[in-house]
Amino acid sequence: MTDHALTGPRNPLQWYVDAFRRYAEFGGRSRRSAFWWFVLVNWVVLLAVSVVVPTVGFLYWAVSLLPSVAVGVRRLHDTGRAGWWWLINLVPFGVIAFVVFMVLDGTREANRYGPDPKIGEAEVANGSVCSACGTALHHETVFCGTCGAYR
Repeated sequence: MTDHALTGPRNPLQWYVDAFRRYAEFGGRSRRSAFWWFVLVNWVVLLAVSVVVPTVGFLYWAVSLLPSVAVGVRRLHDTGRAGWWWLINLVPFGVIAFVVFMVLDGTREANRYGPDPKIGEAEVANGSVCSACGTALHHETVFCGTCGAYR
């Protein structure tokens, strides 16, 4: 599943909610915006809650850990890396490498983790959407890879 390339979230809170909705989805790809908006809003909420009630802040951190890992793994998939690279965060100074991975642009076109989550927005302008299932198609695609329909 992609990051809702055709009908995707458009503001930071929608990216944040989407990450929680997909909390256990480790397959597929996520865009840079999905990852970074989630991180930003998550940190703001965590800091605000922790200042008010530190115990609740810790509980929020525990609840947000799985969605954080999941969106990070999907973002790694977008750059063509296995989700196991997330574990580099546990190595001293590994966070630096992880941040570099998160900043890099995703691979263009589909990779082994799924279709490019950005292609939907670019292709909708050109009208390259499967008429049967609504999947975004590359402009050179003849048959839909999702449902097999002729374009």
